[in-house]
Amino acid sequence: MIRPTEQKLRRSDFQFSILRLLVVTMTACVVLAFVPQGILGMPIWPSVLLFAFLALVIDVSSYAMLKGQQAIQQGDLAGAIEQFSWAIKAKPDEETRYYARGTTYLISGDTASALLDLTRAIQIEPDYWEAYIARGWVHLHEENPSDALRDFRVVMELTPENLDAVYGRSCAKFRLGDYAAAFCDIKTCLDDDPCCLDWLCVLSWFLATCPAESFRDGQRALETAQRASALDLQQDWSSEASLSAAYAELGRFDEAVKHGESALELAPPVMQEQLEARLATVASRQPLRDACQTN
Repeated sequence: MIRPTEQKLRRSDFQFSILRLLVVTMTACVVLAFVPQGILGMPIWPSVLLFAFLALVIDVSSYAMLKGQQAIQQGDLAGAIEQFSWAIKAKPDEETRYYARGTTYLISGDTASALLDLTRAIQIEPDYWEAYIARGWVHLHEENPSDALRDFRVVMELTPENLDAVYGRSCAKFRLGDYAAAFCDIKTCLDDDPCCLDWLCVLSWFLATCPAESFRDGQRALETAQRASALDLQQDWSSEASLSAAYAELGRFDEAVKHGESALELAPPVMQEQLEARLATVASRQPLRDACQTN
């Protein structure tokens, strides 16, 4: 179930930026409260406002990070990338800024640019495990499961039992044909959280599409996808895609097409090409078991 990584900075760069702005502004106000009016040549309160404005300008690159996050929330990925690019130019040695732009590139479908940014974030901070996870998804989207598996394993070394890394590792193993190991990862995570939407979708996809017949079970795939759908209060594309695959495996192609169209409508840009190909497959009344790719 390949899903673009979410915008989530390790040290909460955006919240830290707001705090820094407030501290600088308040400090300026306190200082100004003791500055004689004669030195400034203007009343104190206009001076306070002036210094507050200067404090904002001084830290404007962090403000650009905030604007970038707001743009993502509004669905303006191009605007977010522009803001993050400005922030990077202002402070090119902060790994979280490359991570923010890299994950945005990934969501938008520009995996080449995402790979460059995430690699740069890792070069700056070799223990930045979130960047390794995001880069692992980039490798999967670029059909490089071996490189993806390597990144997910690094995360497991840095943060043992990291379920995000186990999630990615299972997808990479599936792509590499190690179905037993992939299934073991899925089972481990579902044992830890039986009501996890992502993992239910992964299991459903695995059961519906695994090339190894011994693992494939269309009816169980449908039941698992329906359980995921019942938990999906926001109608995520992944649960719709899982339903489509399960119905296709059972030969119920009209329903497979219906849910495939819904998944395509809800999915981010990076998933559009894959979902279009899957929709074309089920529309031609064929199951997805030979696709050999995770959802």
